[in-house]
Amino acid sequence: MCSQPGKRSDSGVALVSTLVMIAVMLSLLAAYYQTSSIELASMKYAKNTTSGFYAAEAGLNIRAEAIRQVFVGFNVPSGASPLDSNPCIGSNQGGGDFR
Repeated sequence: MCSQPGKRSDSGVALVSTLVMIAVMLSLLAAYYQTSSIELASMKYAKNTTSGFYAAEAGLNIRAEAIRQVFVGFNVPSGASPLDSNPCIGSNQGGGDFR
């Protein structure tokens, strides 16, 4: 089809507008992917931090219960404390209830 003088040809407008819309949709998709991956990494970090905190808390609770059992009925702990130089390192662990 030949265009007549004085008339405009609009045959490429649909193609260009479609390509522009595809480019816009791809940029939105890329932004969504980036945001999702950052959120996923943040959630993973928070989960690991919380798990570590509660594991440490559980260990402290177990040790606190063991110490409490020593004092039940007004008993006195027996044993020796670790030496002042480098306590709790190597064989310097103390003895008895103080180990």
